[in-house]
Amino acid sequence: MRSDDQAADGDRRSPRAADALAGLLVADESMRSVLLRVAEVAVQTLADSSEASVTLVERGRPTSASWTGLLAFELDEAQFGLDHGPGLEAAVSGRALVVGDMRTEKRWPGFADLAVRQGALSSLSTPIPIQHGLRAALNLYSPEPDAYGEQQQALVRDLAGVAAVAIGNMHSYDQVQRTAAKLQEAMASRATIEQAKGILMARHRIDAEEAFQVLSARSQHANRKVRDLAADIVAEFDGGGPPVTG
Repeated sequence: MRSDDQAADGDRRSPRAADALAGLLVADESMRSVLLRVAEVAVQTLADSSEASVTLVERGRPTSASWTGLLAFELDEAQFGLDHGPGLEAAVSGRALVVGDMRTEKRWPGFADLAVRQGALSSLSTPIPIQHGLRAALNLYSPEPDAYGEQQQALVRDLAGVAAVAIGNMHSYDQVQRTAAKLQEAMASRATIEQAKGILMARHRIDAEEAFQVLSARSQHANRKVRDLAADIVAEFDGGGPPVTG
């Protein structure tokens, strides 16, 4: 069990740890790096020998999204294989779960036995309240029994709240980036199609509507996308294909 001095150190660390997450610039990060930072800050906040991980459940599929050590990773993966365990249940249920002593734990016997063999005697799994169809939990594993009392639980709960904001911001940024990429791709495709139409109009002396009908007919006949056929026409023209007349 942690001493009062260690708990006080955790209290002093917590605001700085929260600031480390709140100050993340999403443009400089990836979702993986943000989740790893969440796990690292959790360990720094408690200032003990814990290892931490983040369990992420998306569309019913759990993954260990980040971890600070092999023990945390292996214990996460064990829960996925067994289909039970505190981290997995915390992520799905949204309830914080504490294991004071794995040697006497009865809720998840298979997992608890494995954890003891791996050297983890207590754990704390705190849900991260994110949205966007994602469920997550911040997990801490300690080689000491009863490592996570009420004060430690409160610290990690506060940290999970800050982590939720950082993860939500990163998820929103990723969505914006993906949308921008799709728009850019669509604009590029449209420009290519317009170029191909212009080439066909000049080559066959037809108007814009007829040129698009030619592209559409070729697309259906070849079972290819219009934009791909348009790209071929533009590439052929740029590479010295048949001259454009008129």
